[in-house]
Amino acid sequence: MKDDVIAVDDCPLAPDQVLAGIDLFSSDQALSPGTGGHGVREGGVTFGVPTVYTIRPQDFPGMERRPDVDQWNYVLVHFRFDLEALPRGRRYVSAQFKVAFDHPQSVALALYPELITTAVDVERSRTFTLGPTLAFAGLGELSLGEASFGRRFRFTQLHPVITSFGGGKRAFSWTFAAQQNAELVACARATFAVVQLPKDVGEFRTTFASEVEVSRRVLGVFEPVAASGSTEPFLFRPAAGSFTPARQ
Repeated sequence: MKDDVIAVDDCPLAPDQVLAGIDLFSSDQALSPGTGGHGVREGGVTFGVPTVYTIRPQDFPGMERRPDVDQWNYVLVHFRFDLEALPRGRRYVSAQFKVAFDHPQSVALALYPELITTAVDVERSRTFTLGPTLAFAGLGELSLGEASFGRRFRFTQLHPVITSFGGGKRAFSWTFAAQQNAELVACARATFAVVQLPKDVGEFRTTFASEVEVSRRVLGVFEPVAASGSTEPFLFRPAAGSFTPARQ
């Protein structure tokens, strides 16, 4: 099997890579007129067009023992999102990227990154692939005789702290938090999920959402404030590997 190494870059999304964007508002009411009752706009998030890789179970020896393997489609989805750059005096403390599939039989079998808290985690997790059971694995975790996904991914940059939530469920997320004495990098947040979907369904409704915590400088002191935006619906078609806005 050909082994392609795909660089997961840390560049901002180009215009042709953008799927949708949302504004993030805090619950504080804007004092200026004409806001329509919205809170204060604290920032924004841009969702990238996901890249979808079809997974063939026959390439993974650990999947052969599953009696129901032929009932499912398996895809590896590469999600990306950018945080809007903030003006001087404000910074992101944390950001959460959330994905949900509406079909009750949809399952995120594995999420990546799973947990990145230290420099050691960064180095261990920078390059990865899929192992025999569709679990994410670093290069040192696979023996020579094990078949794995014919692509390896390598982060050009990977910054702690990253925590994943919802493995084994149809709604899952990643939270990115700033390290002590270091700001949260705004652009090119990249995540991956192995998703199991019922084979007899051709279209799935999904949603993307985001929540952030922003710190504002007030009288020389940074004060945190939570902000969130609308939940954006999309239609995912596994056969085409495409996500399209559901409102079209």
